[in-house]
Amino acid sequence: ATTRYVAWSDGYCNVDEPAKARTRVYDREAHSLTEFDRGVWLTLTPRGELGIGEFGPHSLFDLASSRYTFVLPPGRADVAWSPDYRYAARGYVGGHGGLCG
Repeated sequence: ATTRYVAWSDGYCNVDEPAKARTRVYDREAHSLTEFDRGVWLTLTPRGELGIGEFGPHSLFDLASSRYTFVLPPGRADVAWSPDYRYAARGYVGGHGGLCG
């Protein structure tokens, strides 16, 4: 959650019925709820973006404009961001286990 948004995913790890997974974002200013038709591993950035991706956001989606502001090229590495989400680094980190174990 941030001062403006609250975001969550329902059923992200539901491997039996993945179509039931949803991501929802509540906008405290607009008093509105937006629903996306897939569950995502998410982070909210200080700039009001939804960070999407396992083991670090691989893309940033601006909730105010409904547009992607950044998408990493395809790859399965972990992603680490600077605190202000201006810079990203991608690499492999061992020992963090699975998402839905």
